[in-house]
Amino acid sequence: MTVKKTDTASLREHALMIFRAGLKAVDPEEVIYRHASLDGGMLTVDGDRLELDAFERILVVGAGKATAPMAKAVENILGNRIADGAIVVKEGHGLA
Repeated sequence: MTVKKTDTASLREHALMIFRAGLKAVDPEEVIYRHASLDGGMLTVDGDRLELDAFERILVVGAGKATAPMAKAVENILGNRIADGAIVVKEGHGLA
């Protein structure tokens, strides 16, 4: 069986779409956006709801290579509700 050039191009395009979808599925920042949301003062994480006004301070703490983009997403979601925080990442794995 021979594969026509147009079929090969189509297969390549499909393979690239699958590859990109796989990368997006494991992107640390995208994972946070997929699993966490803020509605008014209610933070929902994987179905668990937290009333943020019940907390005196919110701190963001993290460690690991994926921490920088994850912390960025948390900061984008919570904004000025965050009182302070610290993250530790491997050299070269911070945000550009």
